[in-house]
Amino acid sequence: MRLAVVVAACVAVACTLPAGAPAGGGWAQLVGPDGRVARSADRAPFDYPGDGSVAHVGAAELRRGIVVLRDISVYGGAVTADAVAVPLSGGEPQVAALEVDGHPVAARPNTIVVLGGGSYLVAEQTAVDTAGEVGGVGLRLVLNDGQHGVAPGSQLLLGLPFPPRARPATAAAAAAPGLGVLGLPLAPSERWQSLTLPAPVSLPSSRGERAARIALQFLGIPYVWAGATPAGFDCSGLTMYVYARLGVSLLHFSGAQWSQGTRVPAGGLQPGDLVFFDMGALGPGHVGIYIGNGRFVHAPHTGDVVKISSLSDAGYAMRYVGAVRP
Repeated sequence: MRLAVVVAACVAVACTLPAGAPAGGGWAQLVGPDGRVARSADRAPFDYPGDGSVAHVGAAELRRGIVVLRDISVYGGAVTADAVAVPLSGGEPQVAALEVDGHPVAARPNTIVVLGGGSYLVAEQTAVDTAGEVGGVGLRLVLNDGQHGVAPGSQLLLGLPFPPRARPATAAAAAAPGLGVLGLPLAPSERWQSLTLPAPVSLPSSRGERAARIALQFLGIPYVWAGATPAGFDCSGLTMYVYARLGVSLLHFSGAQWSQGTRVPAGGLQPGDLVFFDMGALGPGHVGIYIGNGRFVHAPHTGDVVKISSLSDAGYAMRYVGAVRP
């Protein structure tokens, strides 16, 4: 196993990360719903808050250009890992012995584990942060349930490049590997559901499944008002961009997209359907792309990023007005 070899090499000669890391450039960051870095860490042990209920990292080492974090526990101890290794050269991050609620999860690039209350975990992700910096992230925890005193919409990033690399967001989006798992049933296991499938995975066949798969490539892209490119999206800009990749032309306005397809009843949602919220005089004010199992990808608002939310969350269930299949 590649990670086992990397970790073993780092154990042989431990090298603590330097303490003088630039602000906001450490190997761990807590990013608030406004997109600002609320806490950054460049040394270990690290606990946030003081009891470590949101995040605990027991040790951090730098060896031969690889940042290795050990003894990891996040989300109230529901998510644990023996180690996260992130090469500074830009290679893929790796996670060893990932477990959720005591169940092992095979971490592969862009593995998504859906937690309770609309929160979710992404392992081994190539991602764009809210400052536009791109790099491998060992574990990205998106907290939407308000637990542990963290504002909904906050993100915990563990295993960032040190310091972060920077390159255009468009290049990152083009290089990001697809998930290729949409339209397939989730296998529930107590509080969480794993979207991980053994490789290789066949590409989805329907247009809607392809749309949902494309949308997932942009998780973490910052919200930009009137944005319609991987440098930044607003809600209708994301849906327009995704469907343009499939040869479908949508207008850059959620109220107009409400009329650009066939209405879908609540019980007939399929991946790729556009889901709408906040009906107003000019039509719905918000739109996302349904990905299955009651969840959708969307660009919520200024200060947030493209992320997954649940139609069952009270805030969205009360605002939901319907769906359209382009």
